[in-house]
Amino acid sequence: MTTRVTEAPDADQAAAVALERLKEELRPILQNKPEDIPQYTITEIYEVDEKTAAGIHRAGCTWYPDDDIPPY
Repeated sequence: MTTRVTEAPDADQAAAVALERLKEELRPILQNKPEDIPQYTITEIYEVDEKTAAGIHRAGCTWYPDDDIPPY
């Protein structure tokens, strides 16, 4: 899970911008094989004012273990 802030005229465009930025951010650090394409899902979009948006961290993720990979 991660929270991202974008500015766009509507929710669909905001989701597209957030998704593209997240892909760009994660591309250099992900080590997936070409056949194991990462899945990105946007589950919630909220409209907030500038003051609220300014207080939201703009980076970071919460990682969940892959069920197919045994623990170390």
